[in-house]
Amino acid sequence: MRAFFFRLIIGLATLSLVGMCASIAEAGLVVGGVVVDASTGAALTGATVALFDDSGDVVGTDLTDGDGTWAIETEWKHAHLKAPSSGGSLFSSLIGVVTWPVRTTARFVGGSTKALFKGAARAAGGAAVAGVSVAAVSGAGPVAEAAVGQIGRTVGRAASDAVVGALDDDSPEDERSDQMRNSDPQPGEVTVRVWKQGAKDYHGRVSVYALERFRDENGHSKAAATVDPVLLASEESGGVSSAPRHFGILNHVSADPMIVEAGATVRLSCQMPLPDEMLSSTCVVAWDLSTRQRQSLTRTEEGAWQGEMELPKKGPYRNHEITIVAYRNLDQKAGGDEKLEARLWDKDAWNPRKAYPVDPVLLVSRNRGQVTVTVIKPPRP
Repeated sequence: MRAFFFRLIIGLATLSLVGMCASIAEAGLVVGGVVVDASTGAALTGATVALFDDSGDVVGTDLTDGDGTWAIETEWKHAHLKAPSSGGSLFSSLIGVVTWPVRTTARFVGGSTKALFKGAARAAGGAAVAGVSVAAVSGAGPVAEAAVGQIGRTVGRAASDAVVGALDDDSPEDERSDQMRNSDPQPGEVTVRVWKQGAKDYHGRVSVYALERFRDENGHSKAAATVDPVLLASEESGGVSSAPRHFGILNHVSADPMIVEAGATVRLSCQMPLPDEMLSSTCVVAWDLSTRQRQSLTRTEEGAWQGEMELPKKGPYRNHEITIVAYRNLDQKAGGDEKLEARLWDKDAWNPRKAYPVDPVLLVSRNRGQVTVTVIKPPRP
């Protein structure tokens, strides 16, 4: 009898493992994004997109549609990510394995898979080419070092090397190509070449900022990896074509005041560009690492994320590191999801002394927002 149960357990375990492997094998990856005019942000129709493997061989091509979107089915390794298991937690602790949260439900998609990427197309209209350089706000290079002296506008230096992708998008085109050739691909990066007549072509890496599971018209489980917009400059312009990391970058992180008496309230604020489709399921949370105090931030009509944190009346009297991270609030719970936050704590998402984890399934922000508040003793009566 004992031998029977032993064989039964082994058989069930084998079936489970086979089923898991089959699920992983079945779950394909569709990489997609949008191509826009670098000057106007308008969608570019009819641009050719070619996707490469690490050997330089083309593994897929597509033409952008009327919304400038493209989609290419490929293998997970070409995005330098490992396929997740459908169950969610098995092997989830292995470095580099992207795991689907347990409560993620598959979307059923009919018609063109490009429909998944149209939210990015709408959000890219003009926004992708506006204002501050992405390299600066993500904490990279001398601009960020200079910003340390500007009250309330510093982003943690530790975050800069862990943002998905590691190239400096402010570099000249030739220099950036050398950077790409001389650096190893980072998790979530895919290599593409984008061309359209009358525009300067882009040949380089684009980075995944969101992953979503869906089912295609045949009911097959797949994953959609949305990458940053590619900006094509016209041949007549003096600009260069690029693919800056735009969505999910925390910037303009501030605390007001930054020197405060114990027991007082600090207003925290940050900005983070996102497609509209991701806003309702995004939770932005600040943690005071000195006290383990947590504070949710809410989005204002102006597009900033803000919240108020009341500091303890008895200190500690010191510099308090406050770290901000945004994650996918899958059930859209008011105030956030404690279980998901516990998983992100285990991944060291809020720890500025640890590498920022690459997990576009759980994480919305691709860097940490950091600000330091100095807490002082109240004056004696």
